[in-house]
Order: sequence, then structure tokens, then C-alpha cells
Amino acid sequence: MSEKKRNSLFKEQKATKPKVEEIIPEWLDGDMKKNALDFSTWLRANKMSPLWSSANSWKANYKGRGICSIKILHSDRADDKNRKYSWFIAVYYSDREKYDAFVERKGLLTHFRENIWYCNCTLGGLPQNCGSMRDVIVLGKEHKDVCGHYYPMYFCDPDAKVIKGIKKLIVFEREARQSCIYARK
Repeated sequence: MSEKKRNSLFKEQKATKPKVEEIIPEWLDGDMKKNALDFSTWLRANKMSPLWSSANSWKANYKGRGICSIKILHSDRADDKNRKYSWFIAVYYSDREKYDAFVERKGLLTHFRENIWYCNCTLGGLPQNCGSMRDVIVLGKEHKDVCGHYYPMYFCDPDAKVIKGIKKLIVFEREARQSCIYARK
């Protein structure tokens, strides 16, 4: 998507602040559409309604703090080059290291490691180091060149099984916030 189109989309959506459920059917189809709609419905049912935050981007809060975001983007990263768009979920959690045991116990380790968001900044179509790349330890394993602009895990076009794991992680984070395990940062 060109910068001009992205700015136009931003201006249009800023005026209307659409619900994610209004946009999903316009941009996604098939299982991606079904999974995205199911996930947004689950968030609303659990009092974490996604609110518009930018062009094709919504943020869900819990107890006044972001818990996840949903983005729909042009699909330059998609495995299937015939597909135009992809959707992503980013989960915000208080202390990544404290989730290692939980993720392993729930059998989510592979799914999480497969969704590390590596830096892919480009300039003129060539990979560039934008300066935000970092090396991080996620779930006990070091990962190099992880994107420093976002949370280290973005789930791209998650299927129903991955979404089930994401929901478990969000519930775990919500319970941590309810019990005040983590102090407000």
C-alpha cells in the first residue's frame, strides 16, 4: 500500500473510527475473516473491546492498559502471494520472562517461537538496519535481529489453534492484572 493510500485511509478512518468487525469483511476472506471476527467477538465478550487506534489498527485494553492489538495490513509478508492482505495480533504482556513456564505448560512454545517479529525494514527494496533491531531472549532462546519497534511477537494470519493459545495468554495476563501481581509501569 502506498504512503498516499495509507494516509488517505488514516484520514477516512480517523473521522469514522470504525469497529474492527466493520473492516474485517472488506479486507479479509475465508478462514482469515472467520478467525479475525471470532477473535474480535471474543475480546468484546470478555470486556476488552478493540478500539480504533490508527489506519486498520485497533487496540484492546484491560484495566486501562493495552492487552493486545489487531492490525490488517497489505500482505507483502504473506506466504501466498495471491493474497492481498494479512492480519496480525500483538499481545502486550507485563513481563515476558515470567510467561515462559506458562507458555511451555500450555503447549504453546512452538507457536510462539514461530511468530517472532524479525526486523525487515527496507529502503529502495533492499534490507536496511533501521537501528531498532535487537537481540532478545524469548522463551529461553536467543533471537537475533528482532524488530525493536513492536512487541517481539506478532501472530500473522493466526489459525484457530494459534488463536486459542493467544486467548490463553491474554486470560493469563488479565488474571495477573486482577491479582495485582504486576505493578503499573
